[in-house]
Amino acid sequence: GIAVNSTVIAADGDIVGLVGRVFEVYNNFSKVVLITDNRFSTVGVFGKAETESLIEGRGTELLRMSHIPVKADIMQNTEVFTSRTSILFPQGISIGKVSKIYSKDMVMNFIEADLFPTISINAIKEVYIISRALPKEMRDINNLKN
Repeated sequence: GIAVNSTVIAADGDIVGLVGRVFEVYNNFSKVVLITDNRFSTVGVFGKAETESLIEGRGTELLRMSHIPVKADIMQNTEVFTSRTSILFPQGISIGKVSKIYSKDMVMNFIEADLFPTISINAIKEVYIISRALPKEMRDINNLKN
């Protein structure tokens, strides 16, 4: 019953957070792309204005948050959640908390930040799979002919 692109979450006590997404399914097991993997990305939201930014894995214990508007209401420990605009993930799942904010790039009008994932990848004992059907156009995208 597990499908490719299903959302993977885990709990640590009362805290629930995003762990990744299923990317391969076999008869007796599935493989998951973790949020810390450099192939992972999603849209995250934070603050009262639900400001969106790009969240990417870096291959380390931290995540990178980019395309944050300079005037965004962000500071250390700001919690970031999955966005309602995400195709893959349900809205409102905790992704992580801001650990460091970088100065604005001289060329761009955005800032970047590092995030600690809500759930430490090294501490995961069990995961939970959230199955939800993608829109038909997204399910069939790999079957389109050029």
